[in-house]
Amino acid sequence: MKLTQKTVPKIMKILNYLVVILFMSSLFSCVASRKYQDEVTARATAVSQAAAAKQEAETAVASMNATQLKLDDLKKDYAEIKEDYDLLETRYKQQQKLNKDLQESYDKLLLLNEKLTGDANSKRKELTEELSRKESELSRKSLEMDKKERELKEMEARMERERAEIAQLQADIAGKNTNIDALQQNKSALEKSLQDRELKVKTLEDAVAAREARVQELEAAIAARDAKNKALKDKLNEALLGFNSSDLTVEERNGKIYVSLSQNLLFATGSSKLDGKGADALKKLAGVLNKNNDINVMVEGHTDSDGEAKMNWELSTKRSLSIVYKLIESDVAPARITAAGRGEFMPIAPNTSDAGKARNRRTDIILTPKLDAIMDIIKKG
Repeated sequence: MKLTQKTVPKIMKILNYLVVILFMSSLFSCVASRKYQDEVTARATAVSQAAAAKQEAETAVASMNATQLKLDDLKKDYAEIKEDYDLLETRYKQQQKLNKDLQESYDKLLLLNEKLTGDANSKRKELTEELSRKESELSRKSLEMDKKERELKEMEARMERERAEIAQLQADIAGKNTNIDALQQNKSALEKSLQDRELKVKTLEDAVAAREARVQELEAAIAARDAKNKALKDKLNEALLGFNSSDLTVEERNGKIYVSLSQNLLFATGSSKLDGKGADALKKLAGVLNKNNDINVMVEGHTDSDGEAKMNWELSTKRSLSIVYKLIESDVAPARITAAGRGEFMPIAPNTSDAGKARNRRTDIILTPKLDAIMDIIKKG
């Protein structure tokens, strides 16, 4: 029979009953002394066995209690392991959902990146086409100026030919005058012919005189423009005398004055905010411009080839606008000023060295005299 915590007390009670019965039997029996002694011995044996059984029962109860405690600990451990397992399973499911969400976000980012890349390529193409159109327009205007110069040279050549014709006619008249006596009989006819020739000569002389007057007027206007440009250049050099020649230069090219200012003088690297020294130079330049109101101003920003072309173009444009704002702040009329950003596309030195790149990081302020008087003279011709 399997011992349990409930059956052990029952066994102990039965054993106690047996001991009492044996003891009572020994008192009331009329057996012999030997038999009584045997019964006493049997009783002692029974008591000893009952004590041993009791000890065994107590040991079994203690063992059972220890086993029950271990079982309780195992149940507790099982409950904790089950709880940890459930928590891990929940976290695993959450991680799977998070991984799915992250994959969806990654796919969306890929699509957005493709769209942004396409937009950037489209914008770069538009800017390239706009640059090509600007360059074509510049080339066209240059060809027009060349054409005007050729027409002027052709006009001068025609005037020289007409002067030669007049000289020849005058020589013919002189020769005919020497033969007047010999041709007296044809006087009437000769006089008429001579009058016609003199009228023609007079008309030619008037035309030549008018052309010479226009040429002289044009030459005077060009000389006045050149003199004004020289005076303007001298005034600019005088006003900007205190600045380093490597940071600021003043040159005359093709009838225009170029004031070239380096990045080192005007801006910090990558910035479009004017430095104090550059602002001082622009104030002095504005002082000269305000004394010469018939000068148009073109502000061109330039960069080297480092970085993206789009970023360089934006930076050069912002820098030219910063300079325009400073000139306007210094009372230069806005209608006289034009701003342009050239980016890296009009270098004055190769971008293969640090020195060349430094020269290309500049702002050109191009001063152009108004050509109204010269154009009016050309139109008269």
